[in-house]
Amino acid sequence: MLPAVLALTIVLFLLLLSRLLGGFQDSTRGEPVLVEEALLHAKSDYTLRYRRFYYLHFYVAQRDTVVECRVSREIWDCLEKGDRGILCHQGGCFHSFQRGEEVIAARTLRSRGTD
Repeated sequence: MLPAVLALTIVLFLLLLSRLLGGFQDSTRGEPVLVEEALLHAKSDYTLRYRRFYYLHFYVAQRDTVVECRVSREIWDCLEKGDRGILCHQGGCFHSFQRGEEVIAARTLRSRGTD
């Protein structure tokens, strides 16, 4: 009985670790791409071993819900709590945020370093 419990514990730990490290990055499969008005409600970050993760929490009044998006540090630094604008996302996958005339887009920021 003890080896089975130990094996199950190890499997569950590995699944959790894989999830935390982004092993299930295709979690947006089947999710529609949404474009909606949003307020940047909160920002959070945490460190797991030697890796830091950044999250933006957008409040979408139309649906009375909070959308949590994992983003790069560059995007996290560009936006401030209280920013209002148009959020484009697919589930928890951030695509872009437009505040006024400025568009902060995940692909644009990533490609800047390759020029």
